[in-house]
Amino acid sequence: EKSRRMIRRFDLAFVVIREQHRLLGANDPYIIVKAALMNEGIPVQEIEAETINSVPSSLPYILNNIALASYAKMGGTPWLLASSKGQGITHELIVGMGSTIIKDGRFDSERYVGITTLFNYDGVYLVSNVSKESPFEEYSLALKSVLLSSVKRVSLQKGWQKGDRVRIIFHTFKPLKNIEIETAKALVKENLPDFDVDFAFLEIGQYHDWMAYDTKSPGITTRSDKKKGEKIPQRGCFVMLDKYRSLLSITGPSELKLEENGCPSPLQIKLNPASTFQDINYLAEQVFDFTYISWKAFNLSPLPVTILYSEAIAKLLGRLRKVKNWNADILQTTDLNSSLWFL
Repeated sequence: EKSRRMIRRFDLAFVVIREQHRLLGANDPYIIVKAALMNEGIPVQEIEAETINSVPSSLPYILNNIALASYAKMGGTPWLLASSKGQGITHELIVGMGSTIIKDGRFDSERYVGITTLFNYDGVYLVSNVSKESPFEEYSLALKSVLLSSVKRVSLQKGWQKGDRVRIIFHTFKPLKNIEIETAKALVKENLPDFDVDFAFLEIGQYHDWMAYDTKSPGITTRSDKKKGEKIPQRGCFVMLDKYRSLLSITGPSELKLEENGCPSPLQIKLNPASTFQDINYLAEQVFDFTYISWKAFNLSPLPVTILYSEAIAKLLGRLRKVKNWNADILQTTDLNSSLWFL
């Protein structure tokens, strides 16, 4: 009985480090401690001593961000989006699909890890799934496997009923091949035959050949009486290029940090024609809404969280795998599966 009392389920651990520790790679004390605690299913929040001891006027903002991320990691829901779900749709899932390349040395063969993050239509983070490392030839199958298991898990959690209409919207940072799209559609329909499923496949890119300007935008005047953001479109400006492509401005004059900053590049949103749901206006508005709901910090996000969270997972996985005794399976076998452990 005494030993049972000693076993506790901790909701969160804080790890305080110094900036210099970030340069130590696999010897980074934060990553070592994070791996050890996460092996026990405990999420971890980092606090950097230099950040806390910075300019006193910045402390409230720093503490706000720490509190926000900590609350989210413990299962809290800081805020939601107003419902914009289309009429007649019972369930809508937004899936972020990403990957990371694993390579231990210069001459080692590359291995891939597939990542999926699932969100409810109102921005609630539902679950993430990470595939095992695989060679490129097997990567597509591994990614489809984690996608299917994630959707199945959510369908059970949310109590989907036979005959329900479901819409699954994919956000990816690079284009999917048509064969991958058709295989994913067939896989979902084959394994979830009781639901009427629609699909939308979006590629959301920061790097492209387009720029957007607004010749009528006067910009704003800063406290130092300087102009910034002249001829830059307001945040949320949406430009249709054609039936399947649009540009979305995420950084407007108010979001520019310095007067010297040039015109920021908009996001390019590309809808794959193989999508069965093709309302590009609805989809672009949803992408924009998902740039408001990062639970890592209160400042606005340059990407929708579907892409941002997948990138954060990939970045941390690359660091954690270098730690001895790190067990990546713990992400699927504990509550970390639905925790925002990567914030």
